[in-house]
Amino acid sequence: GIVHFKVGAWNIFGYNTEPYFDKPWLATNLVSFWARYTSHYRAFLVKAFYYPIFLNFFKKNMPLRVFMATLFATTFGNMIWGHVSEHMFYSGLRFSNFTEILKVAPYFILLGLFISLTQVYLLKKKTKRKPWTKDKKLFLDILCAYGTFQAYSLIHIFSRPVENGDFY
Repeated sequence: GIVHFKVGAWNIFGYNTEPYFDKPWLATNLVSFWARYTSHYRAFLVKAFYYPIFLNFFKKNMPLRVFMATLFATTFGNMIWGHVSEHMFYSGLRFSNFTEILKVAPYFILLGLFISLTQVYLLKKKTKRKPWTKDKKLFLDILCAYGTFQAYSLIHIFSRPVENGDFY
């Protein structure tokens, strides 16, 4: 419900936001997956977090520029805008609630690193082939999609810390 409220609020304030999901199962890499999975506020993260870093820093080094802008948007933008505000909306604006959000920081850091590294890899990779084309590389698309979901599932372990939990 809160996501739909956010999408409506962003539309009222002039941001043309996308629907909540955009077929994330068709992604063949982590960048595509995250863009499809979080399409509800991707446009906002790009405008508020990605562009300020991309347009103002590391102008002579494109891979570093893309890496830092993507890392900033996916880590800080996602954590601060997407989750701190939502948690505070439900629980109230108290310092103890903010520290609870910091417990899931490893999730956002790993997510940001994985997406940023994938983005730099895709920047250097030149191909005109579209994913999910029925050709001899379709098996590679399936394998990459599986790896993408596994990477996302692996880092998702950090998004729900358990008090007094262990690894068993």
